[in-house]
Amino acid sequence: MELSYQKSLSYQKLAKKNVFNPFAILKQMDIRGGTLNYEGITVLNDVETASENVGKMGRLLPSLASLQRVAQKLEKAGEHLCPYPVNIYKLW
Repeated sequence: MELSYQKSLSYQKLAKKNVFNPFAILKQMDIRGGTLNYEGITVLNDVETASENVGKMGRLLPSLASLQRVAQKLEKAGEHLCPYPVNIYKLW
């Protein structure tokens, strides 16, 4: 029984690292054009934690805060790679 539990934990860590990592989720959110937003991620996190007694380490989906931290890092890197000026013009 202990061996299968350890195997389950290793699969969970693998999925969390390679499939449900914040970068991959943000990438798909960007590609899909707003079909999944932070509110949707919050709902999915609530469903995941409500179904069973899951602590922070037992979750597959990243938290909203971790997604926002990665989004800030990506935005900062994007500004460096592709800077754009924002000009505000008066129309009248």
